[in-house]
Amino acid sequence: MGEDQAQAIYAEFKAGIEITEQHITRYGIECDLQRGGYLKIAHKPSMLKSLEAQARLLNSRFSDPAELLSPDDVQTHYLATQKSAGGLYFPYSFGLNPLKLSMGLANAAQQSGAALYAHSPVQAWQQLGQQHKLHTPTGSVTADKVILATNAYTGTHNHALVEQRHFPVLSSVIVTEPLSETQLAACRFKSGLLAMDTRALKYYYRLLPDNRILFGGRGAITGRGATSGVFKQRLLQALKDQFCGLQDVRVADYWSGWISVSLDDYPRVWFDHTQGVGYAMGYCGSGVSFSQLAGGVWHRLCVKSRYRHCHFTNQHSNASH
Repeated sequence: MGEDQAQAIYAEFKAGIEITEQHITRYGIECDLQRGGYLKIAHKPSMLKSLEAQARLLNSRFSDPAELLSPDDVQTHYLATQKSAGGLYFPYSFGLNPLKLSMGLANAAQQSGAALYAHSPVQAWQQLGQQHKLHTPTGSVTADKVILATNAYTGTHNHALVEQRHFPVLSSVIVTEPLSETQLAACRFKSGLLAMDTRALKYYYRLLPDNRILFGGRGAITGRGATSGVFKQRLLQALKDQFCGLQDVRVADYWSGWISVSLDDYPRVWFDHTQGVGYAMGYCGSGVSFSQLAGGVWHRLCVKSRYRHCHFTNQHSNASH
């Protein structure tokens, strides 16, 4: 894509992180912010060469402070994992509770005058000239512009713009019971550290503020068996394989959800002015930060042109808002 485009993509990657932090500060969102950087771990020696090349490129062409680490560096200063052949450390990354972030953003939107309607899935979509009418179980919305921002939870046959453009991938998470002092000493987590390995179906993990470990991994694209406990046991075994001092650790919570993966692994923010329809999706697991950036892009693409009108009609009260 060329040097200029590469620089622009990198700038957006960094901007997504910076904008997320700005939103947290601006709206006073309490979301369990943890500063400790992100460690990308080579899960086998052959993957370290790839990280070495990435470090050289980031350092020389993008002035990124990413630091290449030896296996000894990882063990001594970051975490005592059994599955590390070295790693690449990004000091500017941070962790948070995404549900608390979402609730804080929703509250800020409402205080700014936005109306949010939960539990109202779009069941039918009509385009009437230059307008759109979206039907939900309890009412309808008529608008000049529609944004699809449901990412992996976008229904099939919703709109031709997104049909067959992405696919959902299962992401499952376990959270352990609080670790004992002995277990904490055995893991030796750097304070606030986020970690993920280089597997195709990645494992990602961190120590939460209450000394529990969150450990997640990618799964199938069908979701079959997501609630059967199979993925839970796989993740627990993978966690024990990572840390020899956690053989007696127990799982307190488990859940699964979907991430949206685009066919080329790049997220999309798009608006079709002729139809008045756009979308933001395909975050490939980086939606916590990139969705914050997408909101700003939407402001430039769509909101600045002003909605002529948008109203919600409730079938029971016939009230318009």
